[in-house]
Amino acid sequence: MDLGELHELVTSYDGVTRTTREGRARWQLRGRLVARELDNAHVLVRVPFDVRDLLLRQHPEVFSVPQRFRGHMLVAVDLDADSPDLADALTDAVTSA
Repeated sequence: MDLGELHELVTSYDGVTRTTREGRARWQLRGRLVARELDNAHVLVRVPFDVRDLLLRQHPEVFSVPQRFRGHMLVAVDLDADSPDLADALTDAVTSA
């Protein structure tokens, strides 16, 4: 998946909008972060801690948590990896926003 495909997926949820901050894409729902671009191959997705822990256990090759985000409800997604649960993570992000 690339950022364009991610944009199509995330904005398919009602009310999600895309903005930019410091040249990087951000997707929000009612002012709350859903996802944001880290670089061309990684995004951060806002998910509850229990969902994050499950994603990390089930697909460590796709999902990770950089040290600086350990205390936040965020999971990093490697868009270049085979990401079978990316759509589910985004759904959780939108519904929890």
